[in-house]
Amino acid sequence: MKKENDLLEETLSIAENGYAAAYQFLLEEYENNPEEYGPQTLYFLACLAGRANSQSAGKSIGMADNGHS
Repeated sequence: MKKENDLLEETLSIAENGYAAAYQFLLEEYENNPEEYGPQTLYFLACLAGRANSQSAGKSIGMADNGHS
């Protein structure tokens, strides 16, 4: 079982390549063992969810700006 700080460090490493992947990773870890993780994990999930959504929206806007729909 991973400790919370180790899990969050791994999540940050994944986030360097994309927030959506980091969010999915952390969510799966949390769902498997919710009693093992505290409020800091939930805070990370909330932040990653917001960043993943804004990253996704930015890609959509970029495509629209380039004439793609």
